[in-house]
Amino acid sequence: MDEKRKDDSDVSDTCQGTLDEGYVRLIVENGEVYCRDKCTGELKKLKEYIIRKDRDIKNPIIIGREHPETTERNDILLSSNYEYASRHHCEIFFDESKNSYFLVDCSLNGTFVNGERVGGDRVNKSRKLEHNDLIEIPTSKEGCGNVQLRFVMHKRNGLIDWIKGKLTENP
Repeated sequence: MDEKRKDDSDVSDTCQGTLDEGYVRLIVENGEVYCRDKCTGELKKLKEYIIRKDRDIKNPIIIGREHPETTERNDILLSSNYEYASRHHCEIFFDESKNSYFLVDCSLNGTFVNGERVGGDRVNKSRKLEHNDLIEIPTSKEGCGNVQLRFVMHKRNGLIDWIKGKLTENP
C-alpha cells in the first residue's frame, strides 16, 4: 500500500460517515481492506464502513484495488496483492425511489453475493442488497482468501420501543 498505512482497528468519522437512528454497514470479515482518512490522507485498516443514504447512484461507494490511478478515488481500498480484484471493482449505492441499496459489479471477474455471481466481463450488472448478504470479491485465480464484506442493515431501537419490549417481557 503506502508508508502511511495504519493497522488501527478504529476508523475515523471521515470514513464511517455519521451515525443516526438507522444505518447500514459493511463489516469486513476476511481480507485486507483500507479507507483513506479524508483529513490526514492516511490509510487505516477497516473493519466497518457506514453507508449513508446520500451515497446515491451519482455518488456511490467505490470498492477497488489499490493502484496509483485509483488510490485517491476509491472509498474502500483493497490490497494491490489481490490480483483478481479490479481497480474499480464494484459500487454500492442507495436508490431513494426503491428505498433499497444496490451493488453494481464493474469488474472483469465478477462479484459474488451469497455465492451467486453478479456481473463479470465489465457488463455492470446490479443486484439489490438485503440484510446480512455476504459480498465476496475474488482475489486470486484459485478463489482462496476472497475479500468478504457483510452487508448489515441495523436500526437502533428508540426509547419507546425499548419500553414496549420491557413491558411485554414482564406482563
